[in-house]
Amino acid sequence: MRLKGRVVPGAMRGGMLIEKFYFRIKALLGFEPFKGTLNIKLEKPVEIEDFTTKTVDHILLDGRRMIEVYLAPAVLHVHAGGKMHDHESWAVRFAAPHQQKDLIEIIDKEKLEEKLNLKEGTELEITLFEQRKPEKGPPGMGLMRRIYGRESRLSI
Repeated sequence: MRLKGRVVPGAMRGGMLIEKFYFRIKALLGFEPFKGTLNIKLEKPVEIEDFTTKTVDHILLDGRRMIEVYLAPAVLHVHAGGKMHDHESWAVRFAAPHQQKDLIEIIDKEKLEEKLNLKEGTELEITLFEQRKPEKGPPGMGLMRRIYGRESRLSI
């Protein structure tokens, strides 16, 4: 899905959140992320969960999975000098109740504002790739699969 948006100033909390999950994000993505985010206000709201390929999560004592960060591969398309420049990065949405659906944060190895010469108000496009939904089974099947794998029968 290709979306239009513009660069907006953030609430200055992206760096703190990257710092909080730094080592987990580094392990998931395979690079050291810059400790800050590029904030993009989209023309229309988007559910990042539909595009997510990786998550920072943990299993609670009662067996439920709690997701704290959604990560989705993204390509930024920026017009500069009469040419279109594409840059691969990661869209991130922190699982907080106050997160706006029309605001997306981008993380990368470097500070993108400097690398791509972006300023507040710069218009750009972002491509997110829709992911296939996992198969849903009956309640409790996820726990059974984690315990026994995907075997169809138990061997005695």
